[in-house]
Amino acid sequence: MRIELELKALEEIKADTLIVPIFKEDSLEEGLLQKINEYSGGGLSLLLETEELKTKKKEINYLYATKESPTPRLILVGAGEASKTTPHLFGQLAATAVRFMVSKKLTSGVMLVRNLNNLDLALTARHITECSLLAPHEQNKYQKKEENDVQIEQLSISFHNSPVENSLIKEAISRGRAVAEAANFARDLTLEPGNKLTPKEFARRATEMGIALGLEAQAIDEEELKKMGMGALLAVSQGSEEPAQLIVLRYRGTKSNDSQPIALVGKGITFDSGGISIKPREGMWEMKNDMAGGATVIATLCAIANLKPEIDVIGVVAASENLPSGKAYKPGDVIKTYSGKNIEIIDTDAEGRVVLADALHYAVEQKPSCIIDLATLTGACIIALGNHRAAMIGTDENLMKEIRQASEQAGEKLWPLPLNKDYQDMIKSDIADIKNLGGRYAGAITAAAFLRAFVGDTPWTHLDIAGTAWLEENQPEMAKGPTGYGVRTLVEFILCRAKK
Repeated sequence: MRIELELKALEEIKADTLIVPIFKEDSLEEGLLQKINEYSGGGLSLLLETEELKTKKKEINYLYATKESPTPRLILVGAGEASKTTPHLFGQLAATAVRFMVSKKLTSGVMLVRNLNNLDLALTARHITECSLLAPHEQNKYQKKEENDVQIEQLSISFHNSPVENSLIKEAISRGRAVAEAANFARDLTLEPGNKLTPKEFARRATEMGIALGLEAQAIDEEELKKMGMGALLAVSQGSEEPAQLIVLRYRGTKSNDSQPIALVGKGITFDSGGISIKPREGMWEMKNDMAGGATVIATLCAIANLKPEIDVIGVVAASENLPSGKAYKPGDVIKTYSGKNIEIIDTDAEGRVVLADALHYAVEQKPSCIIDLATLTGACIIALGNHRAAMIGTDENLMKEIRQASEQAGEKLWPLPLNKDYQDMIKSDIADIKNLGGRYAGAITAAAFLRAFVGDTPWTHLDIAGTAWLEENQPEMAKGPTGYGVRTLVEFILCRAKK
């Protein structure tokens, strides 16, 4: 889909449909809406008179236009209260309209933006671009395609009565495209079933994409992992016939050998049965998405490679399957990690934090300025925050503040949880340095406390994306399935760091 800035007057616009956000306070006293009413043959005034006009956020009013209209159709999408409008809301409205266009087999549209709150137009264009490109993505790769399948070819953005700086808007659209395409790549990876995306295949796709974009890419196999002493990653992998991989992508934006890179670390469990502590049958099929954090890390590096900021970034993903077999690691085992610390295994279904222990220590060895890890780590996170927010836990308040600001700018929601000695005490082991499960309570926090033991003094933040990596139902602006959560936030964070 092409996303372009539309500079023509309303009367000269040509497309299948005109998309107009409608606010709760709107009336025909406004000149633009009088014109829209004319185009609708009085349909808008009738909806207002009968109080049938849908103005709640993301509700759709669909009207056919008169011959005088520059477009044959009108999509009036509810925008709520004008005073609460944000750039991200315009993105959600555009995505809602795009998904509606797909259902109606429309191939082109123009979104009319009324800037009633003096919003940043470049940021608004960026959100419209990102959300519009994320919106039509469906989990239909393995479905037979319809012969009359229609794709949206173009969406144009028209800022009504607002002066625009063309170069800034085009730059924003270009950035939005890079981020959205990367997030969709993460969604494609996360969607893949376990028989299609093994750890080795995950590594192949990640390194192939990385090299194509100019990244340094490396997939460390089990033979090398054994030499390195990555006992935690290998322990989780030993129950599977599929070998583990440590995927490493590097972006060098500073061209300096002394630079401290931002380190991104991702959990890459391509299928999680729970191992010997096997999961219940219900919902186990969803555990193909247990590598969503790793997919986000890979996709973020791809976006950064396209955007080329002057900063260094490294991505590390621990990829493995977690299966039960005669060779599988067991509850009660003691595992020596890459850092030298010993882990007592209480539950083999708490495997994500185990593989991350080695990946985090590998990241520490790269002498980064900070470490951010992402993982679909705990069901406890979903119990605490539902599917609306990721959990954020870390050791550095300034880093967490930066990440939270980036998430707000990117339109991805997260929420901080505490981490102090009380929680660290819950994962003390009687026979080893640490145990991989802290008990029934505060599960998301004790999981983070476990990870904390492997980052040393490096500023670190953990994002538990268990509730946000996957949508269980279709939303007006996004299809059910993988979301690519975290790509937009991490790109925003990295670009803001680069500016400093």
